[in-house]
Amino acid sequence: MTLFSAQSARAILFFAAVLVWPHSPAVGAQSARTELKQEWHAFLEGEGVSGGVLIIDAPGHVLEVEVGTADQSTGQAVTLDTRFYLASVGKPMVAAALLSAHEQGLIQLADAAKDHLQHLPEASQLDGFKNVTVRQLLNHTSGLAEYLDDDFMSQSLAKPKHRWTSRQALTFATPYSKAFPAGTDFAYNNTNYVLLGEMLAGLDGSLPASLSKRVFGPSKMQSASVGADPKSSNLARGYDQNRDVSHIGWNSVLGDGAVVASARDLHLFARGLFRGGLFGSASLWEMEGTPPGPADNHGLGIAMDKDETGRYLGHDGSYFGFEAEFRFYPEEDLLLIYAINGNQETDFDALSYFADWYLAN
Repeated sequence: MTLFSAQSARAILFFAAVLVWPHSPAVGAQSARTELKQEWHAFLEGEGVSGGVLIIDAPGHVLEVEVGTADQSTGQAVTLDTRFYLASVGKPMVAAALLSAHEQGLIQLADAAKDHLQHLPEASQLDGFKNVTVRQLLNHTSGLAEYLDDDFMSQSLAKPKHRWTSRQALTFATPYSKAFPAGTDFAYNNTNYVLLGEMLAGLDGSLPASLSKRVFGPSKMQSASVGADPKSSNLARGYDQNRDVSHIGWNSVLGDGAVVASARDLHLFARGLFRGGLFGSASLWEMEGTPPGPADNHGLGIAMDKDETGRYLGHDGSYFGFEAEFRFYPEEDLLLIYAINGNQETDFDALSYFADWYLAN
């Protein structure tokens, strides 16, 4: 069965498995997992991706599948504990850490960002920065210039083992004018989260210490780290057009995309975020809320959209050799997570497809 097979054919196969499920639960559950693994394999093969993990979590029912190769040089297989660079999926973790500090009264969302970044002189050199609030950084309404431009990416490819500091990264943005006055429009912008990562460092000593204290620990994430040591275990190498570009992701330690973790750990974070336990309901409302204004499709570190399954919340991430996403459909109480060590060749929406696959069955 291929990824793009007819919906009716998938349903027939799944319901055939369900017929034996009441008599042999293990056999039925294994049949569902086998079919899902075939679908996941077809997706990865069709996109030319080395390997990855997919998790579907509905109340009382979790399906996990792993496919492919984590390290092509050794033939190491992807497992459910393989650690991937998560790229921009780290942004919601930074947002969650800021909201944790907000709950403690250490920072207010209406605060001027400059009041929390006096240790970072490059921030004050950004056009329009003096008028930006913490909330505007979180929901991408700051209007600040983007640091992650073609020049930065070219230099990252040329120096893949270089570990950029926030001060170095911001120099790519300081020559440019703001896109719009703060609070008047929306533009997704990585500069915002570099600055937020530095706020957390100012509060807790470093970004790794802050995320460990406020997100990794409370979520019970076992494998998460900021950046990665190439010698550490269970790492997936990242491949971009058959090039091994792993070090670019592993050496990313800025607030806009710093986290390396397993899909299982990303699952724990998403469950804690959407189903409770990570922080209080008021902070969750702030994160998921859509207050009137230009950021009507983005909360604080969380994006909102809809597809045929319904409204969903979450975040995706893509950078050299790695992609990841988590998505929650509140009306269905359905959570999907994936992490892969390659980049899609098409714009096919995998999680919309797999949400539909699961609910159709």
